[in-house]
Amino acid sequence: DGSQVGKAGLLLSGSADGNICLWDYQGKVLLAPTVCVQTLYGHEGSITGLAVYGQHILSCSTDRTIRLWRAVEGREQLQYPWFSMHCIVATLEGWARCMSFDSTRQTGDKGTFFAVDDGSGGLVRIVPEEVYEDEGRSVTRTQVFTLDGQPGSGTGSTLPLMMRTQQDRGVLLIRYIAAWQLLLTASYDNR
Repeated sequence: DGSQVGKAGLLLSGSADGNICLWDYQGKVLLAPTVCVQTLYGHEGSITGLAVYGQHILSCSTDRTIRLWRAVEGREQLQYPWFSMHCIVATLEGWARCMSFDSTRQTGDKGTFFAVDDGSGGLVRIVPEEVYEDEGRSVTRTQVFTLDGQPGSGTGSTLPLMMRTQQDRGVLLIRYIAAWQLLLTASYDNR
C-alpha cells in the first residue's frame, strides 16, 4: 500500500458519532496492542464509508456529505501521518450509504470512487487527478478530486449525479471493479 496510512501500519474506523479514528494496531509507540493515534472530527452524522488514496482519506456519512481529508505536510519523518479536513467534495440529496474505490493499476489510471446517494437513489462518481501549475521557477503538483467531470469546488453545493440505479428499494452495497469496468450493487429489492 503506497498510502501514508498503509506505510504507517494504521487502520481506519468510522463511528456512529461521526468521528474517524486512525489506529496503530501494531503498538509501534506504546506497548498497548491497539491505540487510537488520531481522531478526525467534522461529520455530523454516522460514518458510512471510508477510502484511502495516497495522502488523502475520503469519507461519507449520514450528514449527506463526502469529505476529503489530507495529510499535513512536513510530518514525513514522524511515526504517524496527521490528517486535517481539506474540503467537502459533495453534498448529496440524502445520506451517503456506502463507497467503493478501485483502479486498473495501469499507467495513468488514478482510479475511481463511487458513492451511493440514498436520497436520490443515484451514484456519485469521483475521479482523482493530478494538476500541475507552473509558477515560473517551480512546478507545483496538487491532487484534485473531480466530481462528475466538474472540479470539486469544496463549497458543499449540491452537485449533479452521474447515474440512477435500477433498484426500487435503494442500494445497500456497492463494489467497483475497474479492470472489468463493472459496477456491482446489492439491494433488498427483487431485481
